[in-house]
Amino acid sequence: MDASAIILGAPTVLAGAHPLAVYTAHLIKALRPPTRFAAVLSSYGWAGSAVKQIQEILETSKIEIVGAVEVNGPPRKEDILDIVDLGRQISKKIKESLSA
Repeated sequence: MDASAIILGAPTVLAGAHPLAVYTAHLIKALRPPTRFAAVLSSYGWAGSAVKQIQEILETSKIEIVGAVEVNGPPRKEDILDIVDLGRQISKKIKESLSA
């Protein structure tokens, strides 16, 4: 993996991140790719906890978590705008890192 950033989608299932998202986060941590930035997208129905769980897994890696968007239920217009803004933030970080 040689991507500059990772966007990990992790819906909340049974009060935690989906098992495949947890596995992916642990795999990223174990493989230590040269990726510099990450963001987490999550959805939940009654209680969100996936973002916190994924961030805790990745916090010991050298990947900077730029941000997260957690959506309750179907995404609203504001949620979509937050996701677009997060994409812009990651894009800016990548451009800054390439010019440094």
